[in-house]
Amino acid sequence: ATPAAPATPATPATPAAPATPPADTGKPADPQKEAGKKFEEGSKAQKAGQHDKAQQAFDAAFKLTPTPEVALALAKSEMQLGQSRKAAEHLAFYLRKAPAGDSDEKQAAVKLFAEAREKLGSVIVAVDADGADVLVDGAAVGKSPLEGPVFLDPGAHVLEVRKEGVEPSKKQVDA
Repeated sequence: ATPAAPATPATPATPAAPATPPADTGKPADPQKEAGKKFEEGSKAQKAGQHDKAQQAFDAAFKLTPTPEVALALAKSEMQLGQSRKAAEHLAFYLRKAPAGDSDEKQAAVKLFAEAREKLGSVIVAVDADGADVLVDGAAVGKSPLEGPVFLDPGAHVLEVRKEGVEPSKKQVDA
């Protein structure tokens, strides 16, 4: 007779490794849907006269999906809050990106844009190198080439252009 193989002690089950949650990228799974929610939130706040809440909601929607419709709503809230520079930036975006035509909405935006511009200065920034960071008073306003003028609140400002491998440039401007 052949001896039986010795019984091997039972190996305890190894617990499964905990599931690794997906990395939080800080972006919603469906930016379009989230932007729609934020836009609705902003619309309700604006109708209720809560312009600060409306501005925050519209700003969040614009960061998710920068559309002309959201830019216009955001600009209206910014004008209500006395934020003419921000409003001018968003109105300029709206006027560049909105469908061609002469709708009542577009005419109202042109009028609001003129109202905002009356309170501001502006400067056209021409940079020799594409992709350079353009800053006003240390805050980024975009990368060159910019799509339009940089709007400035009245007073003195420092305009700066930076790009790796290129000598930075600073200039004092008055608006």
